[in-house]
Amino acid sequence: MKIKYDKEIYNVENYKEKEDLFVKINGNQLNYKFKKIDENHYQALNSNRKIDIFIAEDKLHKYVGFEGKSYKFEKISNENTYNEVDEKELNEEIIKSPMPGNIVKIIVKEGDTVDDGDPIIIVEAMKMETTLYSSITGIVKKIYIQENSQVDSDTALVLIEKE
Repeated sequence: MKIKYDKEIYNVENYKEKEDLFVKINGNQLNYKFKKIDENHYQALNSNRKIDIFIAEDKLHKYVGFEGKSYKFEKISNENTYNEVDEKELNEEIIKSPMPGNIVKIIVKEGDTVDDGDPIIIVEAMKMETTLYSSITGIVKKIYIQENSQVDSDTALVLIEKE
C-alpha cells in the first residue's frame, strides 16, 4: 500500500512469517514484530520495547496513534494517482474517531470558525489521548457527541463546512 505523509510517499508492506507479522517501509524491514490485539490495536515488539499502536482508516486516510501522538496518512491509489481526491477540495469534513474511546474534551462549539490545522476534539483510548484536527478552514456546523461519551472507531464526531 502507498501512503503519503508530509509530501513524502511511502510504500508499506505487511507480511507474515509463521505466526509473526512484520512491516517493510520502502523495502526496509522495521526492527519490530507486530501482534494484533484487536481490530484497531496492535503492539510493536522488539527486545527493548513494547509500543501500543492504534490504527483506523476511512476512504481517503489511515490514522495511526502511538506514544501520545497521532498521524494522518493519505492513501495513494496505485491506479491514477494523479486523480486522487484531495479532502481539502471537498465542501465539508466529518471528523471521525480513529479508534474506540472516550471523548475527553470538545475544543470547539457549533458556529465556531476553524482554520486548517486547528485542534477540534480530544479522544482517549487505553490511557492515551489523541487530538483530532481540522483539515479545512470552515465553520463547525454540527457536534454529534458530548464530552465523556464513549465512541466506536469511525463514529462521526464533528461536521465542518467550508466558508
